[in-house]
Amino acid sequence: MRDYLAVRGLAVVLLLCAKLMVDTARMEETDWRLVIVTLAYVWVFAGMWLTISPWRLRDLIHWATASEQRTRLLSGLRLGFALLVVALGLTVFK
Repeated sequence: MRDYLAVRGLAVVLLLCAKLMVDTARMEETDWRLVIVTLAYVWVFAGMWLTISPWRLRDLIHWATASEQRTRLLSGLRLGFALLVVALGLTVFK
């Protein structure tokens, strides 16, 4: 059980950050807040999933880094979404 303590800690951080994001999104009256709320609910699902079965994070990391092409594709997708969130933060959420 000691090996999975970091994964369970990550799950708790995901759940706490998701609550903060949903509470913050309630303050805005724009439709773009659904992007942030959707990300928060994905984090809630991931947090619960990692709490129930923490060994799956190891399997997910192994799958995501199995080939260089897959690693580049997933990193590009995460970078694109991060740029979208930054752009929303600078323009819509003030």
